[in-house]
Amino acid sequence: MNTKNLTLKLMTLILGAMFVACSKPPSVLPNIKVNKQCDKPIVAYKMGSIKSGEYNQLNIDENAIKTMLENTLSQSGCFVSTDVLGHNGEYLLEVVYGSINIKSNRGDWLQSTSQNAGIIELQMAFSNQNEFRVFSGKATIENSNNQYFTLGKEATLLPQEVRQTILNAINAATNEAITNFKTN
Repeated sequence: MNTKNLTLKLMTLILGAMFVACSKPPSVLPNIKVNKQCDKPIVAYKMGSIKSGEYNQLNIDENAIKTMLENTLSQSGCFVSTDVLGHNGEYLLEVVYGSINIKSNRGDWLQSTSQNAGIIELQMAFSNQNEFRVFSGKATIENSNNQYFTLGKEATLLPQEVRQTILNAINAATNEAITNFKTN
C-alpha cells in the first residue's frame, strides 16, 4: 500500500470520527405524568388569566399553556371546568409562567462544547371567597453538542423538547394540587 493511499484512508477515518463525534445524541426527557387519580371531580374551577411572567425567553404561547393545562386537569379526573363562580366553593384559576434560556460555549477552535438549557416554571393559583392556594411546577431541559475544528452544530432546544418540558412543569404543579386538595 502506498503512502498516498494510507494518508487518504487515515484522513477519511479521522473526518468520519469527527462527524460522528459532532453529531448530537437524541435527547431523552423524563416525563412527569398525571394519571387519573379521582373517580369524580373534587375541584370546580373557572379559568382566569394566563400570563407570562417577567421572563419568557423561550417565547411560550399562552394558548399552548391553556390547552395543555386544561387537558392535564381533565385527565386527572379531579378537576372540572365551570363557567360560573358562585357560592358552591368554585375556584378561580389563574396561571403565571416563565422561561429562561441559557446558552454557553466553552473551548477553542480545536474543540468546543456548546450548551443550551431551558428552565420553565409555572404557578397555578386557585382562589375563592374562603381560600387561596398556590401550586408550582418547574422543569428543565439541557442539550450540549461538541464541535471539533469549528465543525458541527451548536446545541439547540427542539420544539418538541420544549413542549415536553412545559408539560412536565404543568404536570408537576397539577400533581401538587391534587395531593393538596385530596388531603385538605
